[in-house]
Amino acid sequence: MKTRKKEQNQLIDTEKQPTIVVADAVADGGPPSATSFDAILERMKVATNTKSDTAFAKSLGLYQSSVSSAKERQSIPPAWAVQIAEMHGVSIDWLMFGDGSQTRKKNEEIVRETVEKLQGWSPPAASQAEAEPATATIYNDCEKPESNIADLVSKTIEVLQSRTVFQTALESNIEAFHHAIVLDKKIDQVEERIMRNVSARLDALEAENKQTHAENQQLRQELEQSRAQSTLSDTG
Repeated sequence: MKTRKKEQNQLIDTEKQPTIVVADAVADGGPPSATSFDAILERMKVATNTKSDTAFAKSLGLYQSSVSSAKERQSIPPAWAVQIAEMHGVSIDWLMFGDGSQTRKKNEEIVRETVEKLQGWSPPAASQAEAEPATATIYNDCEKPESNIADLVSKTIEVLQSRTVFQTALESNIEAFHHAIVLDKKIDQVEERIMRNVSARLDALEAENKQTHAENQQLRQELEQSRAQSTLSDTG
């Protein structure tokens, strides 16, 4: 198997993809980086509530040799992070980079934050002069160019086929967006069904009230007629 040596004497397996080659730890004797292999593996063990490599491999349905091979390559397969995130409800950002909360956010929070980021994002300006008009487009909807759907779809497909960690991140966001849309549709359908039922019930109650009112009117007339006849009989 062909390998190449990095400047820090780190070996990377060039025939097995996709993998994430994590950053080396800081200088000898210093604390490990949050993105070093050991730090990521430790967070994964914390998430799976395991301590040994054997127990960790078993929790993911792997052979221990898979963990040993990852240690030799100093690379983490993205599938591990995705599987742990799905099984234990933890954040991929926390697993891979040590960022944010350990607990994965709900789909609604992901959708809201992603939309806010997309609405507020603009390309980095090369100079102060270029930054000013770019800032104006963030806060002025009228100046925002229309989205090119075909271009966005093409770029989305390219990312989804990239076999990188960005692929898994985009897939998660797409699932979250789709879940939110489907949920909104279901809510609308339920509300529409409820309104139809309420409307039908109100119509039935109105018809019932009208019938009751008519029956009361008839009973009142019959009672008055009965009283009138009784009075005539008494005077006769």
